[in-house]
Amino acid sequence: MELDQAVADTAKFDVVGCSAGFDTYIRDWGSLLFTEDFKAIGSKITSCHPHVFFVLEGGYYISDLGRNVHSFLQGIREACS
Repeated sequence: MELDQAVADTAKFDVVGCSAGFDTYIRDWGSLLFTEDFKAIGSKITSCHPHVFFVLEGGYYISDLGRNVHSFLQGIREACS
């Protein structure tokens, strides 16, 4: 998985910044990910490094954007628990 490769070497950095692009949602132009996938991604990235931040960068299917962001935040919260 590409995400596993991306987070593999994060320990050598002081801070990890991530672009949180929700336009990869199945109903958005990216057509790749489901709502529950965002939870797993949020958890995995947060688990990789103690100092991580996210910037909202995309997500154009407004009807489900809030639900997708909420799922992502749930993953972050669970990783921090």
